[in-house]
Amino acid sequence: MANDGGSWRVDVKAVLGLPVPEARGAETSEWMWGDCGKGKIGIHALARFNPARWSEIKPLPDTIALLRVQDGKDQGRPIVLKVPAGVLSAEQHFATVPEAVAHLERIVAEGLDRVERVTIELVVETARKITKKSTQPFRVYGDKLASIDQRLTLPKPAEGGAMTVKVWRMDNPQRVLIGEASVVEAADQDIEIPVMLDGTPSGAVQLCVTSIGTAPAGLSTIADMGDAMMGFRNQLGVLEPDGKNFLARQPLLSRTQSNSFVGECTVVIDSARGLSSKARKPYLVLHLDGHEFMAESFANPLTFKFGIASLQSDLRIYCYDDRAVDRDAALGRIIIPMVDVIWSVGAAPSFSQVCAAVCRQSNISKTYDAHFMPMSNSGDGRKVAGFKDTFTPALKKKARSGLQRADAFGCVRLSIEVHLGEPAKSQLQCYVASIVSEVRQEKTEPQASSTQGGKKDPKREPSALEVFKKLDLGRIDRAVSRIETYFESPSRGIVCWLQAARWHGFAAGIAWCCFCLFGFFPGRFWAWPLYLWTLLLVNGLLVAQQREKCWSSHENMAFPVWNEDVEPESLEEAVAGLAKDVRHIGRVTTALTSTVERLSNAFTFADGVASICCFACAGIAALLLSLLWLFWDLLDPSGVWSWPLLGFSCCLAISWGRGAAPTQGNTDFEKQEEDPLAPLDAFNRVMNCVPDQADLAHRFISTQVQCLQLGHSLSEESPFNANSEGPNKALSG
Repeated sequence: MANDGGSWRVDVKAVLGLPVPEARGAETSEWMWGDCGKGKIGIHALARFNPARWSEIKPLPDTIALLRVQDGKDQGRPIVLKVPAGVLSAEQHFATVPEAVAHLERIVAEGLDRVERVTIELVVETARKITKKSTQPFRVYGDKLASIDQRLTLPKPAEGGAMTVKVWRMDNPQRVLIGEASVVEAADQDIEIPVMLDGTPSGAVQLCVTSIGTAPAGLSTIADMGDAMMGFRNQLGVLEPDGKNFLARQPLLSRTQSNSFVGECTVVIDSARGLSSKARKPYLVLHLDGHEFMAESFANPLTFKFGIASLQSDLRIYCYDDRAVDRDAALGRIIIPMVDVIWSVGAAPSFSQVCAAVCRQSNISKTYDAHFMPMSNSGDGRKVAGFKDTFTPALKKKARSGLQRADAFGCVRLSIEVHLGEPAKSQLQCYVASIVSEVRQEKTEPQASSTQGGKKDPKREPSALEVFKKLDLGRIDRAVSRIETYFESPSRGIVCWLQAARWHGFAAGIAWCCFCLFGFFPGRFWAWPLYLWTLLLVNGLLVAQQREKCWSSHENMAFPVWNEDVEPESLEEAVAGLAKDVRHIGRVTTALTSTVERLSNAFTFADGVASICCFACAGIAALLLSLLWLFWDLLDPSGVWSWPLLGFSCCLAISWGRGAAPTQGNTDFEKQEEDPLAPLDAFNRVMNCVPDQADLAHRFISTQVQCLQLGHSLSEESPFNANSEGPNKALSG
């Protein structure tokens, strides 16, 4: 290989399996007393599932200090430890507290004696000199994949030579060589170089070597000049840990050691095509639960491994242009929910899927052909903690509320394989562990938020412009649209099935009659919860089947997505729509608030006469219902015939009660019927005599504040006035 004065650009990406043990001093732990639940009313076997029994998650030194200060009588109690902390971590039982403390101290001592800081040195020998460059020291955790993402530029080796990759330990007073390998060719693709230590394989370094020509005379095209400028820019932007250098790529995120995972995810990018339509030199960043990897060359399949903190997480893949002015400006995104890998989203349940969710599985895999969707206004959120990127549907008659179809590009084929822990766990176990973890996290979040919330600047008042900027009108608009869509959507489940065909009503009615005549209903009251659970299960299965049929239809999309499918509105329509949304929000809140307040005041004598009327009407209704129930009980004490007839009638009414198409004469009536707030408005009109809180406030001000209290007396004609002496008696306060 002749040295023509060019250079090699080396992207050191990751390292796997180096013989550097994991440091244990920074691990987290939690503990509980081993004799919990052994009292008279406790259940010891269930104590471990109670989050309140476990201590807060703390580093090992803090746990040791906490255990040492326990009371003398507690020092002899049994104790259960989890190292590292987590719902799925193994439990370790100790007879006394000192034994547990000794075990933790032994773990910390072992961790402090072991090295975890490593550097990778690249050595190139040319005809003129020997060039050595090293990466910044980084941490390695045992056999876990450690992401590095550091770039170095070195001269090409001399003819017949190679670049030497050396791996050094850094924590000892002197560097210790723990691995060495060679690279003889700049392949411009990701490669794994095995590292040998004492003649045995000890790990691998993942890097990409690209040849860069630096002689200006050889730059014959603009593309070659761009490559040379990129090499120079990359050399300037190497090793910027804070990401403030505009020319450098933003550093990849690496997961902290204290996280606990429910499983592992292996992502294989088989191919990527069509990316050049948006990016001259594309590269991808894969993100899952705070951990990122980079992919630049797609000639061969690329494999990445992530830890899964929650099955509700999303795998996000962003595409960037390495030749763009802002290399961190994402051009497109692919978002794959992890739940879709284990259970296809929108699919109705089958027996095999239910068994897979309950039983333990070793691996679950799924293959996707996905194209990059347009970016949202929030960007990739790589600098925002806790950022969650989601797709949102378009709004009716709201221009630019959806995604632009022309901005979608490329196609990536990737395979995702999920492994739920070791030993293998079921999907149900992982969900339960996630719920318990969220419950335990809520115990600590309010304390942190309260301490942060108390730090306010009393001297500074926000300006009107700042307040207006904080108003998320788009979020309000989407919330109103969701409410309207929910009430306008057709019925689902059992009701939809009954309305699908009239014979469904007959079939359901006959099945209900048989169910009642065989004595299952009304039956005993202890069986009613089981009947309700069965009803919910049947309704859920029907809704799942109907959703699957709706989502699989290519004629009409279940949610509007593209801006091209949204009919744009004029300025007058937009202003009218905004005013309608504001009125709608005010109407909803007013109707709900007035209804709740009137129901509360109707029977509390906020208005004495109105409460007497309400009690009288309620008493009449209760009397009529009691008489009806008595008549029902006399005619059919066991309900053998009445319940079947009632259920059969309801099934027929639902099946045959879809109604005819609206005509010009009854359009207004039907619109009023379809108004979801019409029942609340009617209730408030009927119960107008009962004051709500606004009326009570008005009455309080007008009588208790405005008027001087001179007393109150009854009229002479009142039969309840015991002090009345005649028609000419003057009453005064």
